[in-house]
Amino acid sequence: MAIWKLIFLPHTHWDREWYLPFEVFREKLVQLIDGLVKILLENPNYTYFLLDGQAIVLDDYVETRGRNQDLARLIKEGRIGIGPWYVLPDEFLVSGEALIRNLKKGFEISRQWGVEPVKIGYLPDMFGHISQMPQILRGFGIDSAVVWRGVPKMDRNQFRWQSRDGSSVLALYLPLGYGMIFDLGGSAGEFLKKLNLLFPLLKMKDESGVYLVMIGTDHWFPEANLPVLLKDISEMKKDWQMEIGTLEGFFSELKARLSAIPSFCGELRSNEQSQILPSVASSRLYLKEMNHRASAMLEKYLEPLSALNFIYSGADWVSRLDYLWKLLLQNHPHDSICGCSVDAVHSEMEIRFKKFFELAGILITQAQADLACADGFKGDEVCVWNPNPGAGASALVFESELFNEKNLFLEDSNGRRYLLERVERINSRELLYKFEIQGSLAWMAFSWLSPEQVFGLFHNSLSSYKENECLIVELGVGTHNLNFPIKKEFSRLKDLIEKEKISVVEVRIYREPRWKMVSVVNDLPGPGVSNFKVGRATGKAISRIRVLEKAIENELLKVSVDGSGGIRILDFESGKELLMQFSDRGDRGDSYNFDPVPGEEAIIKPEKFKVREGPKGVNFASLDISHSYRIPLSLDSERKKRVDKKVLLNLDTRVFIYSGIPRVDFETGFENPSEDHRLQVDFWYPELADYILAESQFELVKRRIEKEVAPKPSDVNDIFGILFGSECRYSTSPVQNFCCLQGQNSGMILAGRGLKELGAEKDQDGKRTRVSFTLCRSIGYLARADLVYRNGLAGPPLLVRDAQCLRRFNWNYSLMFFSGPVESAGVFSRAYQFVFPALVFPGRAQIEFPFQIKSPKILLSAFYPGKDQRVIVRLFNSSSQSEKLEMGLGNMVTGVRVLSLEEKEITRQDLRLSHNLLEMVLKPWEILTLGLEISRKEKGK
Repeated sequence: MAIWKLIFLPHTHWDREWYLPFEVFREKLVQLIDGLVKILLENPNYTYFLLDGQAIVLDDYVETRGRNQDLARLIKEGRIGIGPWYVLPDEFLVSGEALIRNLKKGFEISRQWGVEPVKIGYLPDMFGHISQMPQILRGFGIDSAVVWRGVPKMDRNQFRWQSRDGSSVLALYLPLGYGMIFDLGGSAGEFLKKLNLLFPLLKMKDESGVYLVMIGTDHWFPEANLPVLLKDISEMKKDWQMEIGTLEGFFSELKARLSAIPSFCGELRSNEQSQILPSVASSRLYLKEMNHRASAMLEKYLEPLSALNFIYSGADWVSRLDYLWKLLLQNHPHDSICGCSVDAVHSEMEIRFKKFFELAGILITQAQADLACADGFKGDEVCVWNPNPGAGASALVFESELFNEKNLFLEDSNGRRYLLERVERINSRELLYKFEIQGSLAWMAFSWLSPEQVFGLFHNSLSSYKENECLIVELGVGTHNLNFPIKKEFSRLKDLIEKEKISVVEVRIYREPRWKMVSVVNDLPGPGVSNFKVGRATGKAISRIRVLEKAIENELLKVSVDGSGGIRILDFESGKELLMQFSDRGDRGDSYNFDPVPGEEAIIKPEKFKVREGPKGVNFASLDISHSYRIPLSLDSERKKRVDKKVLLNLDTRVFIYSGIPRVDFETGFENPSEDHRLQVDFWYPELADYILAESQFELVKRRIEKEVAPKPSDVNDIFGILFGSECRYSTSPVQNFCCLQGQNSGMILAGRGLKELGAEKDQDGKRTRVSFTLCRSIGYLARADLVYRNGLAGPPLLVRDAQCLRRFNWNYSLMFFSGPVESAGVFSRAYQFVFPALVFPGRAQIEFPFQIKSPKILLSAFYPGKDQRVIVRLFNSSSQSEKLEMGLGNMVTGVRVLSLEEKEITRQDLRLSHNLLEMVLKPWEILTLGLEISRKEKGK
């Protein structure tokens, strides 16, 4: 009689690109799927195969092989499981919105094949798991998950995994990973030996009596003899009931048998049972910066502007947005965005990012022009899209070719005026091209120049004047699309030429000078669109900024440079002074793990430094600081120490402060000249703290600050340690956009654009705590087996020269202070003002914004055009307490539907809607999706 039930799940784990480039793996994928189809058609007892939980493999297959009707039929019959993901992503290094869109796209593709996706949270090899994953999965109707890396030691392999809003899923921990058994062998006896070895490990912490046996591993091709082997073994093992099954079937059986199981709330980042490979957060950081830029362009700027243009003009950009999401998501598989693949893979990723920037950039430019009615722009109005909550003073920092005068101001709708100041010139006026043509043939030149763009730039201005018998025509071009009436202007010139019988026309095309501009404004509404008039200021403004020797200060803080080149930041309110410095350490690790050089002290003292006064104005000031460090060229041949030969690492940092804003902005640029090292920027806070608070997707997570400890060698009796190795407890961890350190009565926020690895360390003797961003990590191997901080290989031991990152880096990061507890400090809003700055563009938006969020702790995550005359609004509660949502609705909103993350309508009993005011209560860290039904409006009405 059977005592135990074993459900065998044949699958492949298909890293789309990793130690081989995408096209090479794609050809192997085609061969795998062709072979799989053949096996399933020929053997009805081979009842199921899981195609790795990611639907993109079907797109990849069809693109070169074509639509396979047998494949489609097998999918419809339920013999091949697809989805739920589009790609299997890294969870920590992409945005929360990207994870939602990833699942959404996986569901869409599955349904295009005529089936529902696999409704299990399939998370087999992610390098740890975010705390909000249960809430995200439940938003797609998924109540169970398969996990491996990051799970701490528990008494059971099953546990109730909770997000902090209360959402939960039944999680199954894979004690043997996703690659339990492969290469089945030629006989039932040989296969049974493997099962007899592994089965006791499977049921070591599992009393359910039903066990999932994963058959497959990385890029594994199915073996046709599996059903026969299982049939033969069933004759030998009468106490085993064995079948090929599905994930859904396994969890259905498991739920029926489970009694009490432990619960776990929060992120899964423990390496007690398996390696989480945390230093992927700093491998090839240039990819993380590009991903941040792309995500911000799409989520914070293009989608909201597209939604507004849909409301006011009916513009339908859904297909373009969908294409951009697919392009971006193709860079999100964990081996891709983590930077732990061969050089060819990451070169292709850069091409994908560049393609993304090309299309997203032109669409944002067009969306601005359509929204702001910039026709006939005379430099007297600008429009501001603010994706963040309005709060206090804000610095509008932007680049433009439209403001070539000094002494300008912005005037808001309440008549308040703010100086608009030039920071520095990005480029001078440049003559791109000039030519002469007979007056009678000028129409030919004008026809050639009539398109809205010339040399890839937009027409911004046209002026003309006579010089002797020649008509000089000067065209000004730039990056802003003003919908300039160039054809009308050329028509006027043609009439002039004919009327005055002008014999020669000289055309000069100038690129207009481009300036970096800044204006400090109060109470900028948000999320929303604001209009400002631009005028010429008179009189002399009083500055509250002081520029001293090697120091600058505003009303709230002071920045100075000490005699060692350290940057000191004094917060006047708390009296706390921070030290900011750079540190460089040798790194003998690989793509997955930082590994320090034994006995080496960090290099923190520059060989020389120089401080210069940077651009300054009434409401801003800056310091330009150059640090030169002499650091070793590389590791030596034995990789035990760094070589004696030194090279100069030159770091150029501009420090900005603004009037009335308790924030210091940093721009650090450098060319990395050295190999095998890690460069960090360190901020020493003058208090000891036990925890760092790091932004994760839709949440602020609390992590204990711990001292790094190298792992002990695996005990010969520790079978799991031998199988999976062990790993150091690291002081670094991943971060989305910012982190916080809470002192006794005050604290600091450190925010960065694309900086994804933070470090934290306590200095007990100095009674201070370090918070760091990694600026560069240079390594030369995909994986190595000789690390101190990790036992065993994490991937193929291949040389990856480009991972040394001998390239240019330019980083933007910011320091902010707060008083009181972090919960009441509005840290999300303040950090996001820096990370996702307001977008300033020419013209006047004659629109009403469709909603107004009146709850400061409830933030906008997404705003984009949906289907059926609907726009989608996604919010999240950025608080650990329940918060009441109050949302005012514009007149164009005719209905509101509460939606799941999948965008299916759901019932919400606490929703109150009266007199264009929506009210409901959001649980801690809850994500809410709304569908606003729209009656389209015309601009200005």
